[in-house]
Amino acid sequence: MDALFVVTVAAVALLSAPIVPDGIAVGRNVAGYLGLGLTIRWLTNYRVAAAISTFVPFFIASLGMQGHRPVWWAWSLHEGGDPFSAGCALGLLCVGTALLFRAPLLRSSRENEESS
Repeated sequence: MDALFVVTVAAVALLSAPIVPDGIAVGRNVAGYLGLGLTIRWLTNYRVAAAISTFVPFFIASLGMQGHRPVWWAWSLHEGGDPFSAGCALGLLCVGTALLFRAPLLRSSRENEESS
């Protein structure tokens, strides 16, 4: 169910591209940040994932410009049709969605107590 929701959110964001100004970039960024959040959630927990997923766009916006051009790693600041940034976002979304089907890397403290 979670994977279906993730794919639906990304699809709606990308399908709204003709309506929303610079919609391709918006859809790409939604997909990329969603994948990033899911990956971090798998590595840690949902609280840390929420905090980092909130911080990363501000970090990229603050340090991702060199002059009037975005640096290579600031994928969310590139033009909507940039293939590198689309690949980064798609990669993050695919990894995050795939990790939905795996057990979390770290178990919660409650699960650790129950197994003891």
